[in-house]
Amino acid sequence: MSGINLRKFLIISLVLHIVLLFLASAFLVESIEEFTRPRPIEVGIVATYTNPTEGTNSLQSSPKELPKPEKRVEKPVVLVKGKREIHKKKEIAKKVDEPVAGQSETNPTRNEMFGSVEKIEDTEVTSISEQVTEYISGQDSQNSDELAYPDYKINPKPSYPMIARRKGYEGVVLLKVWVLENGKVGKIELQKSSNYEMLDKSAMKAVENWIFIPGKKGGEPIPSWVTVPIKFQLSSSG
Repeated sequence: MSGINLRKFLIISLVLHIVLLFLASAFLVESIEEFTRPRPIEVGIVATYTNPTEGTNSLQSSPKELPKPEKRVEKPVVLVKGKREIHKKKEIAKKVDEPVAGQSETNPTRNEMFGSVEKIEDTEVTSISEQVTEYISGQDSQNSDELAYPDYKINPKPSYPMIARRKGYEGVVLLKVWVLENGKVGKIELQKSSNYEMLDKSAMKAVENWIFIPGKKGGEPIPSWVTVPIKFQLSSSG
């Protein structure tokens, strides 16, 4: 009986050793795996604050300041030309206002400027008479201080057509001119023909661009009608 019990004891002890060995090997494998398993590396992010104005200030302060341009004090320019023109206008006005001996008292300004201009001799073949006569509007000359008249100093003479000179055409054209307050021609009408159409057209074409001294009433310019005679005459016949 003792031999059987000994065998059982040996078998049981062997089984226990095998189990213990198995458990020990399993524990050893797990410990090795835990030792060799890679551990995650923790990375910490540290936020740093920088002032954004520091970089710009350093960049702005680096370039050198440019020197400011010096302000030039300009002296006012005195326009001498305007003064000369004013003096010239005053001299012209004085010449117009100065009376001439032997002139009519009814219209001194008109007679002074144009009373002696009955014929303007051309060096070649023409003679054109240019003289203002009277108002022909409904206004009476007694109701006006000054009558309108052309400024012959600046107005060009009408051209004497070449064909008319060759054919010996002569005559006087009477034009009825409506003079505006500013001295410009508002309208022209043929009051009396020279009996030659080309002479009539030449006179009207020239006078429509003339400048007149407007009539005045109470010192103020007024529109008015005036008659302007234009005489075409060949120098050989006069």
